[in-house]
Amino acid sequence: MSVKVIDRTQPNSYITALLRYKNSGMLLDLGAGHGRHAVFFAEHGFEVTAVDPDSAFCSEITDKALAKQLKIDVIQSDIASFPIDKKYDAIVSAMVLHFLEYQEVLDAIEKMKELTSKDGLNVISAYTNQNVADFMKDNPHGREAYLLKPGELKDLYEGWEILEYSEDWTEPGVINEGDVPQSYHKVNMIARKTETLS
Repeated sequence: MSVKVIDRTQPNSYITALLRYKNSGMLLDLGAGHGRHAVFFAEHGFEVTAVDPDSAFCSEITDKALAKQLKIDVIQSDIASFPIDKKYDAIVSAMVLHFLEYQEVLDAIEKMKELTSKDGLNVISAYTNQNVADFMKDNPHGREAYLLKPGELKDLYEGWEILEYSEDWTEPGVINEGDVPQSYHKVNMIARKTETLS
């Protein structure tokens, strides 16, 4: 039986699912990394701002945008330092929250909410505490700090309209041929800011 090879350069289908609810507007990619989602949404007509604390990632996203003739506003910043000076129609956070400590996670989510315009979307994919200890020990970008508990992300979005929500194990896969197949427990959510919260 063939094992799925995970291509981390391709957009996460849980994140791109926001196209079911919105197909244009100002989009903020927090913790943009290599820029897979920033590039994807810019190609689909969004006005994209990509934020990452790593200067190498910011340069990589800038180079990709130039190569594809896309306009992406790239800002080197962590979530805590990112200014609240405009509102966004969609904010995505893909596999970022686990690098933060508990209070930083709470602060990041509150900032995402505050940065979201009326009827705007927050789209989050994150690891949960159902994963085994040290599951990120070989990750070149860092180790896990805090992992969300079952139901915790939904609770943090009380008052928002939860459009999609799942907590499940991924299909076993490998990053490189010959690796031992791994499965990870993730929470995926798309939530809409309701008019009463604006």
